[in-house]
Amino acid sequence: MHNVILEIANLSKRYYTGLWERQAVDAVCDISFTVQKGDIFGLIGGSGCGKTSVIKMALGLSRPSGGTVLYKGKDLVTATRKEWYFLRKEIQAVFQHPQMTFNPRRNIYFACAEPVRLYGLAHGKRDEERFVFNMIEKVGISRDQLKKFPHELSGGQAQRLSIIRAVSLNPELLVCDEPTSMLDVSVQAQILQLLWNIHKERRMTMLFISHDLDVVQAFCTHVAVMRQGKIVESGPVHKVFETPQHEYTRYLISSRL
Repeated sequence: MHNVILEIANLSKRYYTGLWERQAVDAVCDISFTVQKGDIFGLIGGSGCGKTSVIKMALGLSRPSGGTVLYKGKDLVTATRKEWYFLRKEIQAVFQHPQMTFNPRRNIYFACAEPVRLYGLAHGKRDEERFVFNMIEKVGISRDQLKKFPHELSGGQAQRLSIIRAVSLNPELLVCDEPTSMLDVSVQAQILQLLWNIHKERRMTMLFISHDLDVVQAFCTHVAVMRQGKIVESGPVHKVFETPQHEYTRYLISSRL
């Protein structure tokens, strides 16, 4: 079990709706899966199946109604704010809307330098600048663009920056919540290539959420299929896609043709 980076066990999330009469909605229903070190674990399913709820609980942004989330054996559900300060360095995320991950009132230099300052990765201003310059050069962003604000960047530029900023902390686990869904097809390919290069160079473990089955089949090593808050099938990508066992998995695969 020492190779298990993330273990989700009997995880559930219930929301309540309605002003006058509260109604329970089960977004996630008693799901379990493990992510091994070095894997790219895909989580797929239709809109509203509970993928984002799983991500929020894995990142400590939402508290489960039941079950556990273990990161290298550490219970994230009961982690304190102080413990999360150190955990954030090891568990980073890339979100669907890249511009929303930046402070709109701060320029790009500040956005890139923020994790450097927060975790004391540089010694002095010059060292910080070298760190930031090295960061942006890896994703093809020029130094003159550091004076820009997030809304002045294209979607592809913003997503490349959000990825390299997260990776700059050298996390053990990178959670990607539909990182290409808001981008043009050509830009999607660039983002996927960047993530793949990072995975190859660092053997970085990833939890990859997507509704694009072609992307998951080409990019991930393992996959779990969600429907109505439940996992209906999981396993190595080639096995699930080539010989799907559940009728819903077969429906998803056939619907993309």
